[in-house]
Parts: sequence; structure tokens; C-alpha cells
Amino acid sequence: MIHVEHSEGARLTILGKTCRLCLVCEMLIAHDADIARLLVASGVAAESESPACLVRGTVAPRVWRAGLARGVTLEAVRASMADFKQYMRVEVTPGGWYREAETVRKP
Repeated sequence: MIHVEHSEGARLTILGKTCRLCLVCEMLIAHDADIARLLVASGVAAESESPACLVRGTVAPRVWRAGLARGVTLEAVRASMADFKQYMRVEVTPGGWYREAETVRKP
């Protein structure tokens, strides 16, 4: 379940995307670029802007399938949704040696 800020008002969407799972810390890992590409492809976000979004939690597969046929209510989604306990944003700095004053270029 993803909350997307949109110029016409906030939107909720269920993408059905699978993500990596860190078994040690029990954290789902998703890349912003992958999610943004799927939001644009599904028509939830405009292609000209980078969508501001927050992944709210996971939803049972049966509810996601019912949503494909537009046969699911918001109450059914809420009942089957597993909210995340914590949200984290991880930035990666490429490996290598850097001088003290040198900054890493971000792509």
C-alpha cells in the first residue's frame, strides 16, 4: 500500500510489487527508482514529476487480486494490511577513498 502525493489530491495504490527482505533485521527493501517507475507506469503519478510517496505497509495477495477487478473496499484493505513499525531511508555512498574536502557526486 503506497500513499502518493498528487497535484489533484493524495492517492492510495496497491502495486503488487515484490521486494527484498533482510532476514536479520526483518526489513523490506525497495528502491525509490523502481517504485517511481511503477507509479508512473500505472498512471498514479505524472511522468513529468518524481512522485512523493510513502510505502505504508503490505497487503494480502487476495486483496490485491480483488483490487485488480475493482472489487475491494477501503475497509477490506485496512483489515488485511500489515502496517510497518518503522520507516527508514538508507543512502548509499559508493566505496573508495575520498579526500576530506572532496564530496561524493550523487547521480
